[in-house]
Amino acid sequence: MMEYTKEQFLKTITESVDVSVDEMANWRKMRGEDIKYEEIKDEGELVGWNVMGTPVLFTCGVDINDFMNEKPDLVAKLKEQFGENLKWEQGNLTKCKPRRKLDVKDFPTDGGDVQSKEMDVRYVPSGEKMDATTKIKRKLNQLIIEILGNEEVDARLERLSIPEIRGRDRKHLNRYGEMTNERINYGTHNFNSYKSGQDFLNAVVSRVANKEVPVEYKSYHLARQFNQNYRRWEETKKNEKNYQGKTDVYALDKYGFDEDNLDVTVRSDLNVQGIKSAERYTWMIKFVVKFGKKLRDQYRIGGRLLEDKNIMIQKVVELEPGTGFNDQYTVLDNLSIVTALIEGLTELKDEFFTKMKPIEMLSKAKVKQSEVRESVDSHVEKITLSVLKEIKNNTKK
Repeated sequence: MMEYTKEQFLKTITESVDVSVDEMANWRKMRGEDIKYEEIKDEGELVGWNVMGTPVLFTCGVDINDFMNEKPDLVAKLKEQFGENLKWEQGNLTKCKPRRKLDVKDFPTDGGDVQSKEMDVRYVPSGEKMDATTKIKRKLNQLIIEILGNEEVDARLERLSIPEIRGRDRKHLNRYGEMTNERINYGTHNFNSYKSGQDFLNAVVSRVANKEVPVEYKSYHLARQFNQNYRRWEETKKNEKNYQGKTDVYALDKYGFDEDNLDVTVRSDLNVQGIKSAERYTWMIKFVVKFGKKLRDQYRIGGRLLEDKNIMIQKVVELEPGTGFNDQYTVLDNLSIVTALIEGLTELKDEFFTKMKPIEMLSKAKVKQSEVRESVDSHVEKITLSVLKEIKNNTKK
């Protein structure tokens, strides 16, 4: 996903002041026409987009003749695949669907002639009427995903050994949080768990050295974390040595227990609260990281996960006297309120990149000698069994 700067966000917001929040969201349900997109890839790398049936190669600022000289094999392959329908565009290639006017052109003829046409793939509103809650939820989700839920931030959190922020997946979201003009309560959570302390140590060391992680780990949500009516599941449930098999219908872990008896867990939570009071609006952005660990032979992690990091950012907006909000004009239609939110989310992102270091997690990844001994003993046992099996097979021959 492409990275947005604060200035780009503000430009988008400013251009949308005279229209409803519908204009600012990019959701399939809200579009007046169904614009279909398909990625065009070459050996796994994105090189263009098929927009409404028109394949478009993006040259990223390079003149088409120079591009054809630099990458003749790619052009030949795409021409063979799409024939005369293939077009090109000199603009930048975005990892997300292009949402602008595209100046697509035919490939040069032998005489050097190039014909072009404008393809407008900007969002067209459907005119659908929505209440304030729906508008606020969609706009808030969009901003959080664009700033904190993109590939750049995901990669940074992975390097920090912190679970990524899941802004799209409903299983991770707090679906009970209030979304009104008076109060906003947004939450999302994520877990990363490792089978052993040694696995966690290997993963952290590899990330500190910026190398590929040599072990597998589980990234997941935990049910009932935001439940209002029933008892919430303990956040250390998958670290309990209490596996009870799979459910009959959906083949899920019964009662949430994991068959791998996971020893190490890291949890991340993002909470965004907005509160309107008199002539002021306050944003509270909170990001918490928790950690827990047990020995392989222990039944469960003692107590709850311990807080490792707690980042809090507050933004206060002074409103004009008499400012009111309703279904037509919500708090997220207000330029000052949205600007403050963007600034707060961007500050949190900056914390990840400038203040938090991958090496910090090493203090949590210390492995006791008994754990290493257990790992070695297990490895020796596997080798011994393999040798005995081979001897037994040779004896039968």
